[in-house]
Amino acid sequence: MYQTIIQFKKGLSPEMLDALKDVCDQAFDNRGGKAALSKDSTPLRLIYEGEEELFCCMQIANVDLYEVEGFKETIESWDWIDEDPSENHDILEALSIPIY
Repeated sequence: MYQTIIQFKKGLSPEMLDALKDVCDQAFDNRGGKAALSKDSTPLRLIYEGEEELFCCMQIANVDLYEVEGFKETIESWDWIDEDPSENHDILEALSIPIY
Protein backbone atom coordinates (compact mmCIF):
# COMPACT_ATOMS: atom_id res chain seq x y z
CA MET A 1 0.00 0.00 0.00
CA TYR A 2 1.19 3.46 -0.94
CA GLN A 3 -0.11 6.69 0.53
CA THR A 4 0.13 10.39 -0.10
CA ILE A 5 -0.73 12.42 2.98
CA ILE A 6 -1.47 16.11 2.44
CA GLN A 7 -1.79 18.22 5.59
CA PHE A 8 -3.18 21.69 4.92
CA LYS A 9 -2.34 24.73 7.01
CA LYS A 10 -4.74 25.66 9.78
CA GLY A 11 -6.81 28.76 9.22
CA LEU A 12 -7.92 27.97 5.66
CA SER A 13 -11.62 28.59 5.13
CA PRO A 14 -13.99 25.64 4.68
CA GLU A 15 -14.63 26.84 1.12
CA MET A 16 -10.90 26.86 0.37
CA LEU A 17 -10.52 23.37 1.86
CA ASP A 18 -13.40 22.11 -0.31
CA ALA A 19 -11.79 23.64 -3.40
CA LEU A 20 -8.41 22.11 -2.52
CA LYS A 21 -10.02 18.69 -2.02
CA ASP A 22 -11.62 18.98 -5.47
CA VAL A 23 -8.22 19.81 -7.01
CA CYS A 24 -6.65 16.84 -5.23
CA ASP A 25 -9.48 14.47 -6.21
CA GLN A 26 -9.00 15.46 -9.85
CA ALA A 27 -5.24 14.98 -9.64
CA PHE A 28 -5.57 11.49 -8.15
CA ASP A 29 -7.95 10.47 -10.95
CA ASN A 30 -5.63 10.52 -13.95
CA ARG A 31 -4.32 8.44 -16.86
CA GLY A 32 -2.58 6.13 -14.36
CA GLY A 33 -5.83 5.21 -12.58
CA LYS A 34 -7.77 6.49 -9.60
CA ALA A 35 -6.37 6.44 -6.07
CA ALA A 36 -8.86 6.14 -3.22
CA LEU A 37 -9.39 8.81 -0.59
CA SER A 38 -8.94 7.09 2.77
CA LYS A 39 -11.77 7.02 5.30
CA ASP A 40 -9.20 8.41 7.76
CA SER A 41 -9.06 11.69 5.84
CA THR A 42 -10.29 14.94 7.38
CA PRO A 43 -10.83 18.37 5.78
CA LEU A 44 -7.31 19.38 6.90
CA ARG A 45 -5.64 16.03 6.16
CA LEU A 46 -6.23 14.18 2.90
CA ILE A 47 -4.91 10.65 2.57
CA TYR A 48 -4.89 9.04 -0.87
CA GLU A 49 -3.92 5.40 -1.10
CA GLY A 50 -3.43 2.65 -3.60
CA GLU A 51 -1.78 -0.67 -4.23
CA GLU A 52 1.10 -1.39 -6.61
CA GLU A 53 -1.03 -0.95 -9.75
CA LEU A 54 -1.75 2.68 -8.72
CA PHE A 55 1.89 3.63 -8.08
CA CYS A 56 2.13 5.62 -11.34
CA CYS A 57 -1.26 7.26 -10.76
CA MET A 58 -0.10 8.52 -7.39
CA GLN A 59 3.24 9.76 -8.69
CA ILE A 60 1.53 11.62 -11.56
CA ALA A 61 -0.90 13.21 -9.10
CA ASN A 62 1.88 14.45 -6.83
CA VAL A 63 3.79 16.04 -9.71
CA ASP A 64 0.59 17.57 -11.13
CA LEU A 65 -0.36 19.05 -7.74
CA TYR A 66 3.13 20.48 -7.31
CA GLU A 67 2.55 22.46 -10.52
CA VAL A 68 -0.83 23.92 -9.43
CA GLU A 69 -0.35 27.63 -8.83
CA GLY A 70 -0.69 28.50 -5.14
CA PHE A 71 -1.12 24.88 -3.98
CA LYS A 72 2.23 24.55 -2.20
CA GLU A 73 1.49 27.66 -0.13
CA THR A 74 -1.54 25.95 1.46
CA ILE A 75 0.43 22.89 2.61
CA GLU A 76 1.78 22.31 6.10
CA SER A 77 3.22 18.89 5.16
CA TRP A 78 3.03 16.54 2.19
CA ASP A 79 4.35 13.02 2.58
CA TRP A 80 4.80 9.89 0.50
CA ILE A 81 4.41 6.69 2.51
CA ASP A 82 5.86 3.67 0.73
CA GLU A 83 5.57 -0.06 1.32
CA ASP A 84 9.29 0.11 2.03
CA PRO A 85 9.70 2.60 4.91
CA SER A 86 13.17 3.55 3.68
CA GLU A 87 11.42 5.03 0.60
CA ASN A 88 9.16 7.40 2.59
CA HIS A 89 9.71 11.02 1.51
CA ASP A 90 8.70 14.59 2.13
CA ILE A 91 7.18 15.39 -1.27
CA LEU A 92 7.70 19.15 -0.99
CA GLU A 93 11.39 18.60 -0.35
CA ALA A 94 11.80 15.94 -3.03
CA LEU A 95 10.07 17.92 -5.77
CA SER A 96 11.87 21.17 -4.96
CA ILE A 97 15.25 19.67 -5.89
CA PRO A 98 16.19 21.01 -9.35
CA ILE A 99 16.73 18.44 -12.10
CA TYR A 100 19.54 19.38 -14.44
